[in-house]
Amino acid sequence: MRCRRRTFFPTPVYRRRFPFQEDLSEGSLLVIEFESFHHGFPEFDKGDEGSDHSSPLAVYMAILFTMSVILGLMLLQQLEIASPPHAPMDTVASGIVILEGAVNPQGRLTDIRVIHGMPPFIQPSLQAVKDWTFAPVQGSPHVSVTFFYRARNIFPDSPYEFNLRNPSCALPIHVVNPGYPINAIGEGSVILQVHTNPQGVVEGVDVIRSVPSLTEAAVQAVRRWTFTGDGPATGVVVISFLRPVLPKP
Repeated sequence: MRCRRRTFFPTPVYRRRFPFQEDLSEGSLLVIEFESFHHGFPEFDKGDEGSDHSSPLAVYMAILFTMSVILGLMLLQQLEIASPPHAPMDTVASGIVILEGAVNPQGRLTDIRVIHGMPPFIQPSLQAVKDWTFAPVQGSPHVSVTFFYRARNIFPDSPYEFNLRNPSCALPIHVVNPGYPINAIGEGSVILQVHTNPQGVVEGVDVIRSVPSLTEAAVQAVRRWTFTGDGPATGVVVISFLRPVLPKP
C-alpha cells in the first residue's frame, strides 16, 4: 500500500521513515511516509481529491498509530551477549523449548517462565539464558526465547504449530525446521533475534551468534516462522544443529 500524501506534525524532535530506519535531527518534523510497509495499514488520505489538507480525523489517527509504533520500537530489546546451550547429545528426537522473561534495567533476563518444553531440553535452555545480556532500558519489557534442538537427521520435519497466547510478548505459533544443509559439516547453535510486525510476520533477523555453513539455513527458516502479534515485537530464536548420523551401507 502507498499513501501518496505526507502528513506533517509539529510534534517532538523525531523523524521516522519506515521500515525501521530513523534519523533524529534537531527541530525536525515528524514525517510519515508509507511506501512498502506491511499490509493492513489504515488509509490516512481521506481528503477531497486534489486537496492539500488532511482531515483532522486522519491526522489524529496518524498520530495515535505512529506513537504506538514508536513506543513498541522503544521496548524492543537488543540481545548483546548470548552463550549457546549445551544440547543433549543422546536424544533421538527434536525438541522445542519456549521461555518468557522480563529484561531488567541491568539487561538481564529475570522472572523466566517455561511456556513449552520437554524435560531433556528445558534445563540446558534455562542454564543458557542465565548469562545472557540485553541492552539496558527503563522498565521491564518481556521477551520470548525459543530453543529448537534438532535431532541428528538431515531432512526437516513438518512445521510445528502452537496455540499460544501471551499479552506480554510475541510467542511462536508456526515453527519451520531448517533441516541440515547438505553442504555443511559443522554443528553448534545459531542464535538469532527476530523482529516482527503487528501481524506476527518476521520482518527482520539479526544474527547474534553464527555457525559457519549453518547460519544461512537458520535465518531462511526463521523468516518463515509466525508469532503472535499485538504490535511490533522482538524475540530470540536459538537453533541447535547436530551433525547427522548417516546409516551404514
